[in-house]
Amino acid sequence: MVGVKTVAALVSMVNGVFAAAIGAYWGKVAPASSGAAGGPDGLLVSVLGFILLLDSLVCLLGSSKAFFASAGISLLIVILEAAVGIQVGSAAFIAGLGLALVTVGLDVIAARTKKVISEADHPLNLPVFG
Repeated sequence: MVGVKTVAALVSMVNGVFAAAIGAYWGKVAPASSGAAGGPDGLLVSVLGFILLLDSLVCLLGSSKAFFASAGISLLIVILEAAVGIQVGSAAFIAGLGLALVTVGLDVIAARTKKVISEADHPLNLPVFG
């Protein structure tokens, strides 16, 4: 069974790849932006997407604190996309917003999930003879 932390890390990875692709094709996605094809705005979104991708790999390895960073980076990417030039009603913005909201929700749940060992399975629970 796949745990919520694994699902959250994989969705964060998809969000990072999506953000990097949006940054790479910035000139086509945000033509009204001051940055031409992949200009400084697109480069910033691509860098944040790459950082999110690396952070999701850290999340996949098991660091709970990295999930909070992943949620923050996802929100930052959406805010940057909205502030800099992607039209709010466009398909790219709606897909990015939906993916970011799912990522933030899963990351917060994954960061707060603690691995609990039942009393019967605890390694210090020794059998009693007698």
